[in-house]
Amino acid sequence: NCLKRCPTEAIRVRGGRAHIIDERCIDCGECIRVCPHKAKKAIPVKKIPVILLCFTLFQVAVLSNIYILPVVPDLLLICVLYLSVQNGRLFGVASGFCSGLFLDFLSTGPFGFHCLLRTIIGYFFGFFNKTLNISGFVFPFILGLASTVLKFLLIWLICVFYTN
Repeated sequence: NCLKRCPTEAIRVRGGRAHIIDERCIDCGECIRVCPHKAKKAIPVKKIPVILLCFTLFQVAVLSNIYILPVVPDLLLICVLYLSVQNGRLFGVASGFCSGLFLDFLSTGPFGFHCLLRTIIGYFFGFFNKTLNISGFVFPFILGLASTVLKFLLIWLICVFYTN
């Protein structure tokens, strides 16, 4: 059914399973709507800002008051990471910028700081779109660790150039 409905013929069947050809897919979502097995899922784009705002409020109100060693848990960063790996660079940049903007309005840091950090992280991890299988526990944990290290390195780099 999804084979017939795909406008760009980006679906092929191999081994009894449908596979999407990434180069042809335009992310229209038609295959998601007509799939009888519900094999592919997507987050509605209209709900993303609301989800990011809720994560931001939770981050600022609750998680910023929890200290594990010298580290504050960054659930919003994990949300941006997930959205960028699942949906690509453009979506990663948009979700990173949006979440950074919310965080800039609600935190005491310099305005634009979180926007810059999360936009870069969203862009970088968007390169891994449709190439990584993030099911399970180990690989998402490694991605979360890598995003935290990248965030640390970006903050350090900004501090080197702007010492004031």
